Amino acid sequence: MTSITENPAVIDPRKALNPTQRAALGALAFFRYQHRDANGWRVGNRKFKHPTIVALESMDLVRRRGNRIELTQAGTIASDRLKGGAQ
Repeated sequence: MTSITENPAVIDPRKALNPTQRAALGALAFFRYQHRDANGWRVGNRKFKHPTIVALESMDLVRRRGNRIELTQAGTIASDRLKGGAQ
């Protein structure tokens, strides 16, 4: 596990994440409703393929708990930086 201060996805999420991963992180920060379906995950009104969520997990930005996905502390910081809330 990489510490938050050394995680490239937290330091500069625009560079470290691809557009689909950035969209998934933003959707997870905004929507409370998510569930797994046959092709991946539905987060609010958006659909994301399973490899997208697995990639976010591997960067320690999200954690799966049963049929839910939640942002980790690193994921929350990265999401805030993507929104422009924290520089």
